[in-house]
Amino acid sequence: MYLRVSLQNHAMYMVGVDDNLLDQPVPISDILLTPGERVDILVKADQAPGTYTLQDLNSNTPLLTVEYSGTTVNDPIPTTINSDTARWVASLKQMDTSSLRQVSMTLSFVRGQGAINGGVFGRNTYILESPVGTYEVWTIFNRSGMDHPFHQHVDGAVILDIRGGDRDYAQLYTSINGLKDTINVPPMGSVTMLVPVLDYTGDTVFHCHILGHEDIGMMGIWRRV
Repeated sequence: MYLRVSLQNHAMYMVGVDDNLLDQPVPISDILLTPGERVDILVKADQAPGTYTLQDLNSNTPLLTVEYSGTTVNDPIPTTINSDTARWVASLKQMDTSSLRQVSMTLSFVRGQGAINGGVFGRNTYILESPVGTYEVWTIFNRSGMDHPFHQHVDGAVILDIRGGDRDYAQLYTSINGLKDTINVPPMGSVTMLVPVLDYTGDTVFHCHILGHEDIGMMGIWRRV
């Protein structure tokens, strides 16, 4: 399910993403959440005491209600967050990636089955081998008319570029200092990301996080050697 979440009469501040806290709160009026994505949101209870609705703007469906009361305290939203990971991500964004290994993956449907680089999981599974202790640049292409939230296990990635789809979503995730392990690849679009391969040898997976797409084969093996 794709949700565009907003809290009635309140600003929201993103303070964390899939794999880390950010280095500063990011003000947002709403946030698109695709299957598998997580965010940490800070809200200041600065309206009149009462009940407010968190809703999905895509369907105008109430998701939950927030109620507060009591004496108003004028505490400001912090301007910075002490996040070692966010500082590390900021340094990764300065990395010269031209000499790094470049990996291309294509998400598609093949005769009614999901595929990565033409491989259907369990039949002719696509396998990517990556040396531990390195960095790679992955570009994920979507050659279908449907969204695919791409999820890689173990290591989050720095989103460098998103082509196509929701412009606000692309601008947000290419600008913040966050590590993402799930990112939406829009129809006929692409996502490019810097992937640290820093821990753990062995086999894990990457896949579309729409479970119906994963179940029909849109999954590959990530072999870390």
